[in-house]
Amino acid sequence: MPKKRAAGAARPHTYWHTYRVKGENGEPVVKRRQRWMVRVDIGTDAEGRRLRKTFTGPSSAAVKEKLRVAREELATTGALSDGSASLSKYIGFFLSSAEQRVAPKTYGAYRACLTKYCQEWMGVRMVDFVPTTIQRILDKAKEDGRSVSYRHQLWTCLDQVFDLALGDRVIRMNPVKGVKVRGQSEVQTGRRAFSVPELKSMLMATLDMPPSEGAIWWWRIFTGMRQSEILGAQIRYLHLDGDQPWYELTRTLAEIPRVHGCQGRIDGEWACGHRFAARCPKARWRVPDGYIMEQLEGRLCLITPKSGKSRPVPVVPELAEVMRRYFDATRGWPNPHGLVFRNRDGSPRTWKTDTAEFKALLVKAGMDPEERTGHETRYSAVTLMRKAGKDTKAIEEMIGHTSIKVDDIYTTIDGEQRADTVQAIPQALRLPAALVPSGAEPTAEEIEAERRRKHEERVRSRRGVGSRKPAGER
Repeated sequence: MPKKRAAGAARPHTYWHTYRVKGENGEPVVKRRQRWMVRVDIGTDAEGRRLRKTFTGPSSAAVKEKLRVAREELATTGALSDGSASLSKYIGFFLSSAEQRVAPKTYGAYRACLTKYCQEWMGVRMVDFVPTTIQRILDKAKEDGRSVSYRHQLWTCLDQVFDLALGDRVIRMNPVKGVKVRGQSEVQTGRRAFSVPELKSMLMATLDMPPSEGAIWWWRIFTGMRQSEILGAQIRYLHLDGDQPWYELTRTLAEIPRVHGCQGRIDGEWACGHRFAARCPKARWRVPDGYIMEQLEGRLCLITPKSGKSRPVPVVPELAEVMRRYFDATRGWPNPHGLVFRNRDGSPRTWKTDTAEFKALLVKAGMDPEERTGHETRYSAVTLMRKAGKDTKAIEEMIGHTSIKVDDIYTTIDGEQRADTVQAIPQALRLPAALVPSGAEPTAEEIEAERRRKHEERVRSRRGVGSRKPAGER
């Protein structure tokens, strides 16, 4: 029992601490030394059992100081900090919660940045973190060449992790609040809009392409849609008839992972016997509750757009004509998923293939593919419409930005305004009516020859240049 003063307050008392050290002959030697300790009541648990916390130290003064700090914390927060809780524990809490709150891609980004840059501090107690420690984590990301936006995302994740610990009264303050991401107010993406001559060069580069290959680049330039939105576009939402053709953007392509649904690991192996989660008989999608998605093939799924809602995208007459020729050229292609743009076998186009073909288009148009990205076509669309003095509300609604001011909420945009806004793109480019992709569609023999050529290139790249031995040495 703790010793008390006459007033009932606990006071430190001595005890003998027994420990072992290695002797001169290597054998363990038991030693004792006198230390000080005190126990204080911190309430009761859920079952009404008495809870106490023990403080020890080399002297009475050291124990009294610990007791004073504990009493102040108990009076301020109503509880004492749990000094044993580590960063690893609360990162686990945060990721478990995020898995049910955010999109799968966002969850993957949270998990990647925390596990990569906090690995060194996973075993550190939450109470031992100070702003300087958080700054070291952010500096480590900066040394790896991470952008300001990436470091800000890391900062945000850490802030939420320590807020969880603060809510549990594990820590008395959030050390992340005392750190600022350097350069946060000067975020530069390095991207820029394509100029009018550059856009014309890309369109001219599509003239000798068959409509089945060139139409997607016209669609990208004239709609300003994101890459995933283009790859996930479906025919049922495209309306080419009427005076004002338009597309209703309701879905975007995404890669959704699955996780094991079995009981877990047993001796290092999953209970289902499969290493990969996709093969688990009880596999489940790693998505939040109520998440809207439609599986296409494997991990490829259609989900709601980034803005969280559908939006109309006007189709200018020049683009409508290109799309009609495109549908005529691809009429015989299988299309099990109803996609606008797909491979010849009906499978969805992937980001890797689309990016590689866009870089090839840039080379054909006389531009350096290492200096430009496909996402810059969105910058181009916005820039051309703004230069034409079109309504900002209409531009943001068509492009799908969510940064509209609150006082714009009461402004509504009709179809005629959207069509007039997007007309700024062909007007700026001043394209002749006959400028559409009109190359001949490749024959089956040409397609097979191209497939073999690409296969041989991949084989050579895996083997390495000059790695093939002469016939006499094999």
